[in-house]
Amino acid sequence: MIMNRWFPLLALISGLPLSIVFAHPQDPTVIHGKAQFCLTDKLFEITSTDRAIIHWNGFSIGADEIARFLQDSSHASVLNRVTGNLKSEIYGSLLSNGKVFLINERGVIVGKDAIINTAEFLASTQDILDQKFLDGDLTFQGSSEAEIINLGTINTISGDAVLLASRIENRGVIKAEGGDVLLGCGYEILYKPHFDRPLSILCSPTAAAPLLENDGSMEVVSKGGKVFLEAGDGAIINVGSINSDEFIAVLARAVNNSGEMTSARIDIDAQCYVDTEPSSLNAGSIHILALENLFSSGSHTAYAPMGGQILLNGASIWLCGARLDASGDAQGGEISIGKSLGDFTADRLYVSPSCVIKADALESGIGGNIDLWSEKNTTFLGTVSVKGISKGGFAEISCKDNLEFNGKAR
Repeated sequence: MIMNRWFPLLALISGLPLSIVFAHPQDPTVIHGKAQFCLTDKLFEITSTDRAIIHWNGFSIGADEIARFLQDSSHASVLNRVTGNLKSEIYGSLLSNGKVFLINERGVIVGKDAIINTAEFLASTQDILDQKFLDGDLTFQGSSEAEIINLGTINTISGDAVLLASRIENRGVIKAEGGDVLLGCGYEILYKPHFDRPLSILCSPTAAAPLLENDGSMEVVSKGGKVFLEAGDGAIINVGSINSDEFIAVLARAVNNSGEMTSARIDIDAQCYVDTEPSSLNAGSIHILALENLFSSGSHTAYAPMGGQILLNGASIWLCGARLDASGDAQGGEISIGKSLGDFTADRLYVSPSCVIKADALESGIGGNIDLWSEKNTTFLGTVSVKGISKGGFAEISCKDNLEFNGKAR
């Protein structure tokens, strides 16, 4: 039976309002397409056509409840918009063989034991026009300052896992088996699936600055998948773990990392970047661009058989106990600090006594190349190494104006 309004048969039988009996999604109205609703005990099944749009008075799931969307295929999508006054609280299971979009301007919470398992999942506190959704123009816009908080498990089987809000907090698990993990903080966000840059923050905040915090784990399993985090003029804080087979991108005004990132390539673009021990970046290539200050006391390992690549640049660069390693089995890699990223060179570069920078050849071949540079003042007190098996590599530490070298080279 196809319905435009949910008919609470169970509530009539029991004599109680449905909201008292269950915390299931409530009072749907089909705005576009067709949908069929079936509530059996604690299982709520929604069968919908592709690009169906459903308004709900409330969309929450109790701890022992299941909401399952049955769609035509893994490419089909359904847009769920909450029009009531309550945030969405998901403590049970949200399942689908297709793409599920959940829009709630009052916020979304995924509880500690909750499970979201869909082909693709998108949650947003900023809204999207119906026609844009139908046309595939996935621009989300609004003024909501509500949070999306994940304490549970979000898993996508063949598509992306996407969270969009002015504030996002992940303390659980976000895993994409066949797509990307994409988190965007802002008030106008463009989502472009399958593009090199899948998220774009289109305007500066008019209220509270965006904030993205990760104290859980994010993982992309699929080959070629990426983790893309963007907060525009806001901040991104990572104290958890981020893993991707192909690529991790972090873009924000301020980035603070004391967690772990592992990928083939890591790109970080910020006004100010800080990483502190026990942070670790592990990739074939690591690029960090900070238009203002770059401070690191963590570990950066760019391993590849022929040597990895580490490029760091900022107006002022402070390496205080940092460990940078671009060594390779067959030859050393490349480390460039102060001039190889962006359209400017560093003004100041400081390398502490406990800092170690290596681009060695480990089993055969020649050592790598290390180049450190600043315009006004370079202070090098650490250790640089470009050791090779057949031949050593090349290291240059220089400055246009003032150079202080009291370190070690080997």
